[in-house]
Amino acid sequence: MFTELEDLKRLHNVTCSSKETPLNDLVGTLQSNPTRYVLKRSTLQQSHWLIWDTLTKEYAVFTHAFAVRQALHPGTGNFVPTGQTPPEGLLESQMYVHTHSPTPRTVYRVNSYLIPSSYSKAEPGPYAQLSLTLDARLDESLHGKLSVIETWAKADTGFVTTGRARNPWMSPVSISNNGRYVVTSSLFIGKTAFNSKEDGIVTKYKVHPWVAKASASEPMWIPNPNLVRILHLNDDRTLVELTESTNPLLHLGDIVKMTFKFIFTSYGQYWNMSCCPIQIIRLGQLDKSVYGFIHNPEDHGRLELPKAGEKLVEFFNAPPCMPSGINGFNIASAVDHLKVLPAIINLSAKALVSLSGVDDTPKEYTASLGSLTPLSGSLSISDWEDSTKGEEDSDLLTPNTDSIVNGILIASGDDDADSSPNAEDGGKPMHSGETDPPAISKQVTAVRGKKRSSSGLTSMKTRTVKPRTAL
Repeated sequence: MFTELEDLKRLHNVTCSSKETPLNDLVGTLQSNPTRYVLKRSTLQQSHWLIWDTLTKEYAVFTHAFAVRQALHPGTGNFVPTGQTPPEGLLESQMYVHTHSPTPRTVYRVNSYLIPSSYSKAEPGPYAQLSLTLDARLDESLHGKLSVIETWAKADTGFVTTGRARNPWMSPVSISNNGRYVVTSSLFIGKTAFNSKEDGIVTKYKVHPWVAKASASEPMWIPNPNLVRILHLNDDRTLVELTESTNPLLHLGDIVKMTFKFIFTSYGQYWNMSCCPIQIIRLGQLDKSVYGFIHNPEDHGRLELPKAGEKLVEFFNAPPCMPSGINGFNIASAVDHLKVLPAIINLSAKALVSLSGVDDTPKEYTASLGSLTPLSGSLSISDWEDSTKGEEDSDLLTPNTDSIVNGILIASGDDDADSSPNAEDGGKPMHSGETDPPAISKQVTAVRGKKRSSSGLTSMKTRTVKPRTAL
């Protein structure tokens, strides 16, 4: 018996018949040689399209290994005739009572979807079916493989999907989001002259008494001869019907090997690709510890939040974060309460003209609570206070927002003082009517962009640094 996750992955490429093609091989072939397969209309149902193998000249069937997440009863599925007791495995939470019909009756919820009252499971019909939910969480690449198949199918010229959206039911996106892959098999099919005899039953399996009785009383429906067969592998490697085994139900974690085909439809508002199971063999059951390794990024337990029995003061004693902006933050009042990490400011030599004078070497400066000093000699708060006593016109920045912004000035120097173009020098003349006031040396006005000097006067090329909310 198989019990490990590695066993499940190894079974992906195992085949039980020469007619089977592993799902992984199909995806690989569609990517490397997409013309190997084509879509061909079914001979039994004209609305169905199947994958045709041009090499073997047959409809292709595929195989893959899955882990069961949820399953209904393998003999009756969601079909329970009126007055009968639901079988074991059909939970009360899956049932819903119709109160809008003249005679209230019980129908069933399949994977959290309510079936409309017109499709009651108390009577034969297309929605009376076996339902098996496979665990896509343990096969993270499953939705990607299905997406490759759908992209290939849409490119087939015979299969028209123009103007139709993909049915959201069991789409690759839905499988990826929900971690579920649901496959179904109908208990009944419509009766025709080609699929029935006088007694109305043509099957190669033992029909459940409920299904046989319903078919006899309803001449329009007969048991589905292609109903999925569910088998169990005994310890001696012999196969038996699941319903006749010692454990007649499928459970969470059961490892199954499924043979199936893909059915494509395109009519009405949607086109769709569904998986039609042909045979399922239970080979073992995963150890429950496997589900502990499923990654859940939304697990709130991983958050380091205060817990009962802990002292909340331990969290409040953690170092606070630096405010996101400088505006409105009073550094002087917070000096005794916060430990502020210095922020590194890289300034070029041009930007340091007003701060360093003549030194053209680029330097790194540290802004530490109002001081602007080289990294090699950062000043502490007390040193800064001592160094600024009695200095009214100090070049150091003061610890408020306005002085921090206004203290950083980028100037090109006195050498460019007379470089402004004018009409006499052959530069672009001033337009008539412009009356720019002359700029005074060492004085900067908060303006936007450059301004030319007025007639007969020159000015320094200057620009200011706009105030920012944070350095």
